[in-house]
Amino acid sequence: MKTAGVVIGVVLTLALGSDLFAQDRPLGQEPDSLFRVGLTGEKIVVEPDAIIPGRYTLYWEGWVCVEGPDPEALRFVGQTTLDPPGQWVVATATQFGVSHLTRGQSSFYEKFAVAHLDVVEALPSPSAKSTFRLIFEKDQKIKVKLSAFVKTQARDAVPVAEATYTLRPLGYGLIVAATAGDIAGVRDLLDFGVDVDSGTVQNWTALMAASSAGHRGVVRLLLDKGANVNVRGRSFPFIVSPFGASLPGGYTALMAASYEGRADIVSLLLAHGAKVNHQRSDGWTPPMLAAYGGNGATVRLLLNRGAQVGRGDNAGYSPLALARINGNVRGARLIKARGGKIAVPWDAFPE
Repeated sequence: MKTAGVVIGVVLTLALGSDLFAQDRPLGQEPDSLFRVGLTGEKIVVEPDAIIPGRYTLYWEGWVCVEGPDPEALRFVGQTTLDPPGQWVVATATQFGVSHLTRGQSSFYEKFAVAHLDVVEALPSPSAKSTFRLIFEKDQKIKVKLSAFVKTQARDAVPVAEATYTLRPLGYGLIVAATAGDIAGVRDLLDFGVDVDSGTVQNWTALMAASSAGHRGVVRLLLDKGANVNVRGRSFPFIVSPFGASLPGGYTALMAASYEGRADIVSLLLAHGAKVNHQRSDGWTPPMLAAYGGNGATVRLLLNRGAQVGRGDNAGYSPLALARINGNVRGARLIKARGGKIAVPWDAFPE
């Protein structure tokens, strides 16, 4: 029996965040006695990854990010409910600590079981149909509630922060198939009734995944099936990454394709109505991402569709500055020809 696990999600490398905890609750009267907690890099894992008889366990894992006066004083409890119950069985409540955190901003990677499935007979080969269709029921939802408690509080005390969010495993399966360029798997899941716009907690969708990975055939299929070309990722401004950086929200499929320099996909998304000047929460737009991480071809496509070159991000950096900073010579030349100016606010980073 294999133990590596099937990943039913994606680790977001495009600086996305989530609204895991929708509220903060003060621990005392002092202004700094406030814990803020968030989640990033979340995914679902099924172990084992072999379609054979045995117990399958569904795990949640990701970076739990904590900002507060004393994160070592916190403990977390995760609980699961199924809607509808279906063939999966809820795993027992899981408690995990944060003793390795330090005062201030920090993060820890955590994993706990949310549900079990006992398979008695061998399942059909996944070669003809999606693996996810074989082990998950249509429309089944798994709700995970995470609660943060102060260690000195009783187990039944009111948590200082908590949130419940919904996982749709088949939607995560769609994202994995799109990331891999598995057109047959994507079509099979969509025909089965999976929401084409289903996403992770951060609302990272199959269209974003396929656009980032450069799978034009999958992107076209998703668009033909009604995918929202302008769906946006989510974040909360207080969430920090494992590296301490703010996580911007508002990411779109066009931004993903522009940053990766996928000119053919940029063209396809634009033809389907992708908004060329959408702003992320940090002020970055598709032309900025193309200037910094893409190439001249993607910059040209965006400029020809009305990309703005005079707008800077929240820190003041212009598209031309971003192109030059990262060595996109052709992109910089194209932006300058359209009237783009250098804007590098060095004073934005005081010593």
